[in-house]
Amino acid sequence: MASIDQIIQREINPFEPVTLYTINFWQEQQNPSLNVDSIHQSIISDIEVILKQVAQEHHPRTLMLTGDSGSGKSYLLGRIKKLFNPKAFFCLY
Repeated sequence: MASIDQIIQREINPFEPVTLYTINFWQEQQNPSLNVDSIHQSIISDIEVILKQVAQEHHPRTLMLTGDSGSGKSYLLGRIKKLFNPKAFFCLY
């Protein structure tokens, strides 16, 4: 059986600045059993409020997601897609 150190060394380090590992959040299927609802909850709540405003006012909004490498942007985008895809239009740049 492999030790935890050996398992960690086999995986890509998401915090390594030279790692060229990219995630396509649109196609990635997140495992719901690994989801921690409290992570990014304030951002998700803010997006929910904005989407309600858009539905009421019929005035589009643009949101930009920024953050350091490895801070969870792709993970958050995957959650946003899962939660709000029927209510919003997503455009990546």
